Amino acid sequence: MPAVRRTQNDTMLYTVITFVAIAIIAIVAAIALYVKYEEQRTLAQEKQGRISELVTDSEWQKRGQIIGPRKIPKTYLGTINDYLDKMVTLIIGAPLEDTSKEQIVQSASNSVNETISELGIKNFDPNTTGLLRVIQTLNTNLINMEQRASDLQETINQLQKELDITKKTTLETQEKLEAERNKYKEQAQNIEQKYKELEELMKKTTNERVQAIMNERDNAIAEREQTRNILLKTQAQLKATQQRLQNLQEQLWKIKPPPDEEVTAYKSDGTVILVDNQIVHINLGIDDHIYQGITFAVYDKTVPIPKSGKGKAEIEVFDVKKYISFGRILYSEKRRPIVQGDIVANLVWDSNETNIFAVAGEFDLDNDGRPDYDGAEKIERLIRKWGGKTLDEVTVNTDFLVLGTPPRRPSEPTPKEIEINPNIMEEYERAMQKRLHYERLNEQADLLWIPVLNQKRFLYFIGYKSISDRPDAF
Repeated sequence: MPAVRRTQNDTMLYTVITFVAIAIIAIVAAIALYVKYEEQRTLAQEKQGRISELVTDSEWQKRGQIIGPRKIPKTYLGTINDYLDKMVTLIIGAPLEDTSKEQIVQSASNSVNETISELGIKNFDPNTTGLLRVIQTLNTNLINMEQRASDLQETINQLQKELDITKKTTLETQEKLEAERNKYKEQAQNIEQKYKELEELMKKTTNERVQAIMNERDNAIAEREQTRNILLKTQAQLKATQQRLQNLQEQLWKIKPPPDEEVTAYKSDGTVILVDNQIVHINLGIDDHIYQGITFAVYDKTVPIPKSGKGKAEIEVFDVKKYISFGRILYSEKRRPIVQGDIVANLVWDSNETNIFAVAGEFDLDNDGRPDYDGAEKIERLIRKWGGKTLDEVTVNTDFLVLGTPPRRPSEPTPKEIEINPNIMEEYERAMQKRLHYERLNEQADLLWIPVLNQKRFLYFIGYKSISDRPDAF
């Protein structure tokens, strides 16, 4: 083959190899660029998905209306977080914790619900009620309570004036008793001095010591007898003074009879507006803070509520509307059916204020002839369930005292009984404290003119007597 021909063939071969290499390089570069493009496209899709989770197109278009102007250099999300923090701080009034917004909002919601529950507001719905309306309602209740406190203060002042004479007599008696106490104290000091002298006598000879002790014993016996006579005389004087005080009170009541302390128990709460078969419609609704499950006693419209509190019927509310409620008849006298215009009442429930009760004694709520171990607690739970408040003591703010039967007054254990059962003394002290607490509440209620209701009258006044022995009644 000629040299020129071979050279041309070699040149073409090199050219082909070069083009093939360039093609391979181009293909590899194209594949690399395509892979890079796919990675960028996938990353862009992921970021677009994250953006869609944060905000939709329509929300982005209305971001100014939803969020307002953006606070530079914060993002729109940071701006709305600031607004949310300010709102939660305004609600709970405390620095925010460094936690998720869900937990912060939940914490604020729990704080609001706990506060509303502590204030005794039932069926609170923030979607329809609102914190401002709750505050306005509480302010109105506070004004009413202040007015009631003012009225009670005026009554107390009037009673204070009427009891000045009695107090003066009592103070004179106390002064006399204080003088007697000082006298006894002086005698005790004399006895203590003589005891010290006896200790000195113990240092003398046996005969002298015995003789001195015998003399001191005779003197002590004589002094004790004299002290006993003085004490008996003082007790007789105290009894006579107490009798004179009682006579003065009776004379005072003849001049100006005491007010009816149970007048608040005979106040009606509503009226029957319709009787449809066994369903009774009453003029109390949501605006009166009435709720399902509460019972009422029904009384004749033409006569006052009786002293016993027993009504001619009892009803239980099962449905509440805005202005009226519907109740089923639990009990009704056949000869005195419920008619339009009859009045209903519940001693515990009140649409405007919270009644305060004190409960003491033993209660047989299941009528088995034996006191229930938790009878008083059941009565207190029922009172709190219906919007009332219970206290352990009777004060000027107490509205009613519910008394069961007096707790048993136990006999003091003998040394032998204490030796057999070391815990019997603690049981005795607890029983005595329970009995003394019962007697103290009764005396305080009598002194403060607070109405006292036994178990039967209390159940009558709240329309609960007919169902009180049911297992689920309390």
